[in-house]
This record gives sequence, structure tokens and C-alpha cells, in this order.
Amino acid sequence: MNFFPEVSQEETPIPEPEKPKKRGRKKKEEREQWLKEQAELEAAKTIFEKTLDQLVDYSYEEIEAEIPLDPSWGTKKNTDNKKFFWYGYRGHLAVDCESQYILLALFSSAHVNDGKMSIPLLKGLAKRHPYLNIEYVLADAGYDFKAVYKQIKRIGARPLIDYNRKNEAEIEGKDKYFRPVCKEGHSYVYDSFDEKYESLKYTRPKGLTVSNV
Repeated sequence: MNFFPEVSQEETPIPEPEKPKKRGRKKKEEREQWLKEQAELEAAKTIFEKTLDQLVDYSYEEIEAEIPLDPSWGTKKNTDNKKFFWYGYRGHLAVDCESQYILLALFSSAHVNDGKMSIPLLKGLAKRHPYLNIEYVLADAGYDFKAVYKQIKRIGARPLIDYNRKNEAEIEGKDKYFRPVCKEGHSYVYDSFDEKYESLKYTRPKGLTVSNV
């Protein structure tokens, strides 16, 4: 009895390696198809799957209707800069600095970040409290996004937001307080704010020359 299986003498063909795709511009037909697919993917996104910049152009009612409300995992850093996690929801409040009254409260799933919820908060403030003269919006570094500044300007207020170095690159010609510096590295001194041109005025430490920034 033969306990060893018979081995076929036929050689198994080795598959040819796939040819690498050519780099460079796509053909016109391929590009049109790709653009069509990207447009379909973009159209299928919910409001909260869109970018923060895109969120600015939606109305308060449209955004509020699609705020995620299912419980989920959220993460945040505490005052000791340590991460902690929780499961459930997240509250987003707009509070008056003088009276400490809660002007607007929105709730979302825990995974929704503060930056994204700032847009409906700001839109809701203007809609629900049209009589308020909102001069400044004070927020921490979690709201340091161009879209947030844009929305604050739309409601006629000025932003006072902490700088988040993770979101922005180093600014050349400025010190750590964003003051312009001269060729020798000396910082200019703040003078005033120009309402007409919406620019800050600075003067040289030992001179009278004024420059717009």
C-alpha cells in the first residue's frame, strides 16, 4: 500500500505580476468619471459629515435637524492635560459673561467636537436672541478655526479665541504674541484698532512711525 500521495508532474503556472499603474494625469474620461463619483459621495454626506467651512452656509434649522443624538464615546482633556473618556452625550452652551445666564443649550452625541457645534450655537444665538447686541465671543483654543471666525463676523461680533498652534503654522515676522517685529528682532507696541480698515496699529518702541498690520 502506498501511503504517499502521488505528486503531479505538471508545473503550476506562476501568475504574472500586475503592471504598476502609470502616474500622472488621468485621461479625460477617467477624470470625468472620478469627478462624478466624488460629487456623488459629497452629495450623500450628512451635514455633520461635511467640513466646518461648508457648515457655515447652512441655516440654523438645517443644522439643528441633523445634530447626531445617539449615545457614543467621547474624549476630552482635563485641566491636567490628561485625556478622559465617557459614553453618552455632550452639552454645548452659550453663556453670557456678565449675567452668567445660559443663552442657548444644544446637545449632541459625545463624539461631536466643540468646534463643529460652535456654528449652530452662533447661528442659534442670532436667531433666538435678535435683540442682543453681541460685541465679543470668548472661546478657548478648541474653537480656533477660520470657519468659526467667519461665523462670528457674520453675527456682527469680534472673536476672542485662544490660539491653537496645532491648527496653524508659525507666522513669520511676528513674536509669540503676534506683534510684528523689526529686522533686529524687536517687537512693535500695540497702538490702536482701525475700525475703517479692520486692522491693528503698532508703533516702534522708540519711534513715532505707525504701521498698519
